[in-house]
Amino acid sequence: AASTTLGAASGAASPLEGGGFRRRVKRIRQHLNPLSAAATRPAALAPDWFARAFHDPRKPLTVDVGCALGGWCVESAAADADRNFLGLEIRPVAVDAARRQLDKAGVDATCAFVQCSANVD
Repeated sequence: AASTTLGAASGAASPLEGGGFRRRVKRIRQHLNPLSAAATRPAALAPDWFARAFHDPRKPLTVDVGCALGGWCVESAAADADRNFLGLEIRPVAVDAARRQLDKAGVDATCAFVQCSANVD
């Protein structure tokens, strides 16, 4: 019997040992040079961004530097509504993914993400 596999060009799946397939997923690059020209520019934030980011900006703030996909911030915001959580991440794609998680979790009143370099801002 002939074996059917999807070619790498299709991007849909790759063969596994034992005859199964693994779905290919787009991976987020694990490193961004923090000294690159793009990463050394300060984040462009409105003067009132903090007041607009949180429902009650007077709450204590917890900052997660290098928050990656934002899982810890989102989970913590869901578990502790008495604090605000701010995730800082240098990779734009990771911040987009973190914001999608935030939208799904519905804790945007106490959690926010900023794409920036903690070495610059």
